[in-house]
Amino acid sequence: MKKILFSLAPVFLLSIYFYNPSNAIQKKGTIIETKKEPLHGRIFWILKIRTTYGKIFKVELAPPDFMKDFSPKKGDFAEVEGSLASSGNENFMIARVITWKGKKWILRTKEGFPLWRKDIN
Repeated sequence: MKKILFSLAPVFLLSIYFYNPSNAIQKKGTIIETKKEPLHGRIFWILKIRTTYGKIFKVELAPPDFMKDFSPKKGDFAEVEGSLASSGNENFMIARVITWKGKKWILRTKEGFPLWRKDIN
């Protein structure tokens, strides 16, 4: 049994990604897709945003129960600050802060720790 668990460890570790403050960026743009999908064992808000330059970013936000009164629609404008990340062949942004309709949600600390996780804050 130990050999099997040990041999699976590298595969599992390859699928994990983290917020990296050293590659944090800010983007502004139009929301072109909104959805809630399972991620990390919970449901998360996921957006696709098209910047004014036409580049599309997939943005991982936070669980909906943490983001009260957040109900973005296609065509809405948003500003996002976050860290670029990748998993497999997919590139995306892990959001730290999002501003939508004049309201700012701070989702993570500057170091990237999720504020909805009470067990680590």
